[in-house]
Amino acid sequence: MNTNLQIDNDSIADERRQRYAIDPRSGAFVQREVESDFQQAHRDAGCKNFLFVTVIILLVVAFGVIVDTLELTGDARLLAVGTRVSVIITLLAILAILARRQHVLMTLVVIEAAAVTLLTLSTALTHGVSTGMSPGDYSLPLVMVSVGFLFLLPSTTRTWYLMVFIFVTGLISTLSLLVGQVHQSNLVFTGVQSIAGMIVAAYLGYRDKLRQREEYATARISQLLAEKLTRLATTDSLTGIANRREFFHAAAKEMNRAQRNDRALSVLIFDIDHFKNINDQYGHAAGDEVLVNIVAVCNKTLRELDTVGRIGGEEFGVLLPETELGAAASVAERLRLGMKVIRPGGSATTGTVTMSIGVAQWRAGHEDFEELMARADGALYQAKRDGRNQVVTAD
Repeated sequence: MNTNLQIDNDSIADERRQRYAIDPRSGAFVQREVESDFQQAHRDAGCKNFLFVTVIILLVVAFGVIVDTLELTGDARLLAVGTRVSVIITLLAILAILARRQHVLMTLVVIEAAAVTLLTLSTALTHGVSTGMSPGDYSLPLVMVSVGFLFLLPSTTRTWYLMVFIFVTGLISTLSLLVGQVHQSNLVFTGVQSIAGMIVAAYLGYRDKLRQREEYATARISQLLAEKLTRLATTDSLTGIANRREFFHAAAKEMNRAQRNDRALSVLIFDIDHFKNINDQYGHAAGDEVLVNIVAVCNKTLRELDTVGRIGGEEFGVLLPETELGAAASVAERLRLGMKVIRPGGSATTGTVTMSIGVAQWRAGHEDFEELMARADGALYQAKRDGRNQVVTAD
């Protein structure tokens, strides 16, 4: 049976604070489920960005093969060109894997960062400063790669530690290879400059990650608010089922489907006998409880494709797709009998709830829904005139 869930009483602000809280240390959502959803939503964009970065690096490394071939000789050329070719093969493999398995993006980022770090060490070892390159020329790729990948990787503490480790290890190793070839103060300046650049850029990356998650949380909360407003517009607040407006909207769709597929469609209208007496004798809270219990009986009796709605104070309507008049009357009788378990006030000494039900089958091509409802309503009032607590079918 089609029903709408009752609206949760938690405010939108509470939802924002509790579900979408962000850890200020890592910049990630506190709840792992939310962070996982965020990563899933941004995976495609992350893969595209990583693909672009990888292609650029691949072109630069390929160009470096030409440079090394022209500038180096002997073992230095062999080491430099061999390292670059190995990195090119690694990058091509990364692109091939990324095309098939986007879920391993983080692993591929780490592999690529390690490959670029290895290439930087190889360049420092083979070129030194004899080619006119300064220590900063070697440390710059490490800074750019580390910071660039920090924007791509999921924002977790492990990620930050890993990229910092790769950067620091590569920087120390690179500068160590240049010891004795340049002045010590130049090495110190390059190291400090590189670390400062890394810190500033990493901070900007951290702020960007916070911004992305704030925007994601805002979008989700907006979606939640839109869904809540939709439920408010379509749901009966007491029983959680369709209100009159939504019931008529569902009826229009069912009539179109029935006409398109040449299928039957029937409607039930029922209300509680002497409901005013229940409110007067047991109180309005007991009356509300009766209405909720009626919906519970409908949930047990009706099918998934059926739709029940509260169309008046104690008046309900039921849409029965693919159901002819006789079968609809049988459903109505099961509902009527099922109501006997409901006792106002919850006391075993009180009487049971009874109802009168009118049933009508749609005359496709000869009446609209208002006319169908009018015939079912007429059958309902006939049931009341005949003594209540019974099912009457419309002609």
